[in-house]
Amino acid sequence: MGTQFLKPRQIRDNEEERDRLKVIMDQPDPDGKFNKGEVGAQLHRINKFLEEGTPPPTTPERRHELNREIATLEAEISDNMPFREDMVRSTPGTGDHHRKWEKANKSKILRWKDAKRELDPTNDDVDFTNVEILRRQNDLGKIVPFRQYAGVDMRGGDIVPGGIPDAEKIEARIAPPEVAVVVLEQEEPTEAQSFTVACDDCHFARTKDTKKKADSALRMHRLKKHK
Repeated sequence: MGTQFLKPRQIRDNEEERDRLKVIMDQPDPDGKFNKGEVGAQLHRINKFLEEGTPPPTTPERRHELNREIATLEAEISDNMPFREDMVRSTPGTGDHHRKWEKANKSKILRWKDAKRELDPTNDDVDFTNVEILRRQNDLGKIVPFRQYAGVDMRGGDIVPGGIPDAEKIEARIAPPEVAVVVLEQEEPTEAQSFTVACDDCHFARTKDTKKKADSALRMHRLKKHK
């Protein structure tokens, strides 16, 4: 890939080191305190690093060209880029998706960074060339409100065959209330409910507030009385 354009802070740091080494090279050293051959080699490396890493001056025509290139690269890089919420919540499969996307877009990302540095070489914003600023957010506006009652996914009062996809539930959890009003926990009944069970072999009967509790009471009775 070659040397990438340096950040403003990196350029300043290297320029300061270059100036320091120049002073060493120009001053006498009767005691042999400095190995000027080694200092000269360091100075040569820094000069080469700065020469390759410092964005060149631009013309209006070049700036127009860079703006167009940046826009094209951003569209290509963000295409198929894993959503921000999926990355934060480690949605299953996101890790492999991200690695494949990163491998396929590595050269474009480096070129995007260079184009931005060439267009605005003095920009010190820490996120100026951070590819994360291109990561998309899930389109929460497409979420259709749903409810989950007694462990069953329902939408508009109807049971959803196969249930709501996990990815949609993750999006719903991060959606602001004004986008999607979603109840993921078991809905509280509006009226008191009761479930009665009776034994076919005797006069045993029990009433509980949930079917699960009622069935459990009947099983315990049968184990004790009708082994």
